[in-house]
Amino acid sequence: MHLAVFVEPFLTAVLEGRKTIESRFGVHRRPPYLCIAPDDYILIKRSGGPVVGLALAKTADFYQLSPSVLADIRERFAYQLYALDEEFWESRASKQYATLIELEEPTEIKPMAFAKRDRQGWVIIDRRAEAQLDLR
Repeated sequence: MHLAVFVEPFLTAVLEGRKTIESRFGVHRRPPYLCIAPDDYILIKRSGGPVVGLALAKTADFYQLSPSVLADIRERFAYQLYALDEEFWESRASKQYATLIELEEPTEIKPMAFAKRDRQGWVIIDRRAEAQLDLR
C-alpha cells in the first residue's frame, strides 16, 4: 500500500477520472520509482489535509529521463497526466527519473486522518505505519 500526496488541480482531476495516469518525477531514485507494482493500493491524500481517496495501480512504468524520453512521455501521455501546460514540462526538464502509474477505479472516501509530518509526496505504507491511519 502507498500514500500519495496530491495538490490541486490534480487531486480533483484524479477523483473525477480526468487524470488517469499519476506521474512522479525526481532527481534521485525515490519511491514510487521501482517500488510500486500493478494491483498495489494507493491512498490519495490532500496536501496538508486528510486521505480523501483510494485507487489501484493498474500499471507502473519507470523511466530514466533524457530530453528525448521526456518529450516522448509528453507526446504519449500529456492528456492522461492532466499536464497540458508548458510550466508542468519545464519544471520536470531537470529531473532524472520518472514513474508513471495508470490509476484504476479512483474512489472518493470519507476523509481519514493520517499522521504525516514530513514533506515527502509518496510514502510506502508497511504494517508499522498502518497504526498511523485513523480508521474510526
